[in-house]
Amino acid sequence: MLAWLAVQAVLPLHQLATQDTGGKPFAWQMFARGGALPRFKVVLADGSEREVDWQRRYLGRLRSEVDFRRHVPPHLCRHERGAVAVTTYAADGSGPEDRRACS
Repeated sequence: MLAWLAVQAVLPLHQLATQDTGGKPFAWQMFARGGALPRFKVVLADGSEREVDWQRRYLGRLRSEVDFRRHVPPHLCRHERGAVAVTTYAADGSGPEDRRACS
């Protein structure tokens, strides 16, 4: 039993020390909240932007290994009425970091 406890402590520490940054399955990052989450604004046909409260509306549980900058814009394009593009901002509102056109 003590050996199993040692494996549970040593394996995540080994992965943390030897792998690059990003989500690591079976490591502590899988359960720990990552950095600040990005903000997204939907661009409408008239060029105006509307910020979307995407965390509350679309997330059931936060997963730190998910790349939200990659996965949220296509989802917003499909589900936000009138969206022609989605702009990604940093968590503090600075940016824009990226703009993805809706197809």
